[in-house]
Amino acid sequence: MAVLIVDDDAGIRSSLSRVLRQDGYRVDLAESAADAIDRDHWSDYFAILLDRRLPDNSAGDLLPRIRERAPEAAILIITGYADLESSMAAIREGAADYLLKPVDPAELRARLLSLVELKRVRDELRERDQQIRFMIEHLPAGAAYVNSETGHVRPNQTVERMTGYTASELGTLDHWFEKLCPQDREGRHADYLQDRAAGFPSTRVIPIRRKDGSEVLGEFSRYRYDNHEVWLINDITEQQRVQEELRHQRDFLERLVETAQVIVLILDTQGCVVQFNRFMQDLCGYRLEEVVGRNWFDVFLPESDAEQLKRLFQHVVGGEEVSGHVNAIKTRDGRQRQIAWWSKTLKDADGRVTEVLSIGHDVTALQEAQAKLVQSERLAAIGQMITGLAHESRNALQRASACLDMLSLDLDGQPQQRELTRKAQAALNELHRLYEEVRGYAAPVKLSLGKCDLADVWKTCWQHVAQAHEGVALSLHEQMLRASTVCVVDRHRIEQVFRNVMENAVAASPAGGTVTVTCQPYKLNGRPAISIAISDQGPGLTAEQAEKIFEPFYTTKQKGTGLGMAIAQRIVEAHNGTIAACSDPDGGTTITITLPTEPP
Repeated sequence: MAVLIVDDDAGIRSSLSRVLRQDGYRVDLAESAADAIDRDHWSDYFAILLDRRLPDNSAGDLLPRIRERAPEAAILIITGYADLESSMAAIREGAADYLLKPVDPAELRARLLSLVELKRVRDELRERDQQIRFMIEHLPAGAAYVNSETGHVRPNQTVERMTGYTASELGTLDHWFEKLCPQDREGRHADYLQDRAAGFPSTRVIPIRRKDGSEVLGEFSRYRYDNHEVWLINDITEQQRVQEELRHQRDFLERLVETAQVIVLILDTQGCVVQFNRFMQDLCGYRLEEVVGRNWFDVFLPESDAEQLKRLFQHVVGGEEVSGHVNAIKTRDGRQRQIAWWSKTLKDADGRVTEVLSIGHDVTALQEAQAKLVQSERLAAIGQMITGLAHESRNALQRASACLDMLSLDLDGQPQQRELTRKAQAALNELHRLYEEVRGYAAPVKLSLGKCDLADVWKTCWQHVAQAHEGVALSLHEQMLRASTVCVVDRHRIEQVFRNVMENAVAASPAGGTVTVTCQPYKLNGRPAISIAISDQGPGLTAEQAEKIFEPFYTTKQKGTGLGMAIAQRIVEAHNGTIAACSDPDGGTTITITLPTEPP
């Protein structure tokens, strides 16, 4: 630690330097003001002992020149009692303290020790200040110090790079708002004052106009202590752009998933529902919030298939991909839909399987169309065969019938033999009817549509059926539930349907019973329709009968081909309607025919 002693008294210079050198100080000496000023390395001195009176100058005049050369040095004025007042004036001009002559070595040591400690503290503070300044200047975020009393702003280099303005150009709050927020200067300044009054409770995102006219988005975090503020400013322009792009991509994917006419299903690794789209919701009848977290296999799969499909699911979790596997799912109303699945796993950033994504395509209509195509091809083959058989057999049947007619003429007066010929003729007629019925079932259904009242149709059919079964004494009961019965259909074909259904109802009902027709409005595939339910009071259908009632050649009667209900189904489906059979809990069978009111 270097000390400069400036005194014209050689004894004082010698005694003071001897004391200081004993304490380890480096001491330089000067006997006049000129001698003191004429030197380099002023920054080496941490303390200067300056005599109040020098032969060529006074401390009052010399002090500013020394202070200019050694601004960090502590200057101690050496004075006598007579110059005490002027020494105090020197202290006011920047001297650190004064020492009275003769100088007490112990006091000198104490003063210098306190100055050494003061220098150490100042150096430490200076070093910390430099470190803080360095950190602030090199922060990746913008930073600004604000004196809220004077309005002065001191931004760091990052703010300069961010805005294109120098620190001096942004030196005050007025400059800040004027240059960076030119379009809404007053509004931004008002926001700042409001935030400051509230203690800066939250961040603000503010558009910043750069010096070149471009614009960036700054996210401001502000902190206040006493009358000072620290602002931290992050340029979030790119972040906002990326977030906006991600939001657009997310919205697009959400719209894509929600509008896709396929099932998009996500299950966790335990098979519990995580997410599915609107198409799945409409298909199954469940809202997502009703089944999220529930086991997929328990809720949506037929019990007979659940175990097999659980095993398949575990293979998918293990890394296998499913492609085109078809299985049934249950809807809320108990129906089943056939779904073709494509499944694969979803993984996190560490490669761990977190979920299973499945895309399902509803192939129910496709399978039904394929089944109808097979049925049509089979019917066409049957029709071709029956047509050929009827053509080849017609001549033989006509010859047999002619022979029976001639034979009956020769048997006049022999009633028993004539009865035999009559029965043989009836058998031939029945055989011809059977040929025609099978041919009619196999032939394509061609419709001649027109507007008619279905109530008139079933009443007419009931009269014909009742006349054919006079001994049964059944009655018809009608229930019209606010439904118009006017419909566009092929009247002749619909008569066939009602006649077949009513024939079966009469055959199944006990004598004196009632056949009930219930008619009500309905929605069929979103289109207005009419539902006609024909119920009897018979024994009802077994499970096997209910399943097979519309199959060709299936019958529970001792007579008949078993084609009546199959033909009825073909006619109804040709009208884009449906026909279904069920047993009532209290006995009896209900056949429900649903027809759209207008053709597609």
